[in-house]
Amino acid sequence: MGTSLSTVWDGEQTSWAIPHKLNCIQELQNTQIRLLDNFKTKLMLCFNNESKHGLKYEHWWVSDGKWILEFGGGNILDNKVLVHCNPRENFIIDCEFDMTQEVKERMKKVCGASNYSLALRNCEHVARYIRYGSWLCFQMVGDGLLKGLFFDHMGMHTKVINTFPAELKPPTDQKKLTLYDPKSVNARVNWEIYKEALQEADNAAYNIVILGPTGSGKSTLINNFFNLTVCKTGGSAESVTRQVMFHEGSYRTFRKNNDTGEHYEQSQVNVIDTIGFCDSLLSASDVLEAIKSSVKINLAKIDKVVIVCAGRIEGPHVQAIRQFMTWLQFSKYKENFVLVYNKSDLLSEQQKMENLLTMCSKFGVPMMNTYHSVENGRNLAIHMNLALGFPSNAPYEEVKKDHVSLVDAMTVPVMKRIPVDKTRCIIL
Repeated sequence: MGTSLSTVWDGEQTSWAIPHKLNCIQELQNTQIRLLDNFKTKLMLCFNNESKHGLKYEHWWVSDGKWILEFGGGNILDNKVLVHCNPRENFIIDCEFDMTQEVKERMKKVCGASNYSLALRNCEHVARYIRYGSWLCFQMVGDGLLKGLFFDHMGMHTKVINTFPAELKPPTDQKKLTLYDPKSVNARVNWEIYKEALQEADNAAYNIVILGPTGSGKSTLINNFFNLTVCKTGGSAESVTRQVMFHEGSYRTFRKNNDTGEHYEQSQVNVIDTIGFCDSLLSASDVLEAIKSSVKINLAKIDKVVIVCAGRIEGPHVQAIRQFMTWLQFSKYKENFVLVYNKSDLLSEQQKMENLLTMCSKFGVPMMNTYHSVENGRNLAIHMNLALGFPSNAPYEEVKKDHVSLVDAMTVPVMKRIPVDKTRCIIL
């Protein structure tokens, strides 16, 4: 490693050790925010290939064709967010988009940022945040150039990769509302805390990954699972969940012991809410790579994968989800997968079964996938493929059957846990 790259390496290690924040310089931020009024209504997400200090990487920025916002000018050392109109040549336009009020607000939030890190807070993070609202750098996932250089040396700091800096974190302290009267619900699941990342000890918990296209109602299912509005929900074409989120709770599980007999006990559960596939902004392959990266960093074992769809199941949805299923070795761990055809509350029983059959067929899952459980002397069949519907403000009696089916399918014990493949791979 040459002297120049050694300097970069030393600075990068220091940037991992300090708090994950943008550290916006107030005076610089105020000046740059005023300059944002110069941008036109049509913007571009741009990048070029750089080679400096012995390092090859992509430099990203946002531009209207004249004005530019970027985190550093392609230099790696002592970078700050810059807003300027210096001409730029020989670059690639990744996509074009509109300067909406939401986009402008995101530009304001990153103005004046000074705490640069190639691995955690770089130009691609800032440019993609402005465009998508997600803190993502694809040079730090899969076989990305920067990941190959830094990942194996980051230790515990890998937990911070592609997570929001402190100033950009979505609020998690908003008031959480109970969906149904707890007296009416068999309260087997309790939400306890939102976590930014999982630790080694969490591998002993019961880990559930929720996966599906944007608009399929993943967040609604998680809220119903906990009987609490822990996730923001929405009906737009853009994913409400902008980075992988972790919810810790506990659930009451039935145990049979030769010494103590039949009894219930509380067990820890982690529910992993993922970015929606195929929204109007991020591509399916990009979302898949981001989800896989976060899962590999945070988990060694998965107990359940819940795949959620609703409405028409498009080809890109199927392709992306099947790739994820292949990565998690579905053929060996079929009993660990739950399929939910969601938003079925207005459908007849025949329509529910037809849609669920279509979903099972597209993903290569046996339609009659059931688990037999003995509880309190009763032999119960728990269905792992479900057509469910949870309309807003519905009384519990109206959704009780679907609610019980959902909780049962998500928490029924499994014989084998899915090991997470930690090796790097490329999505073709």
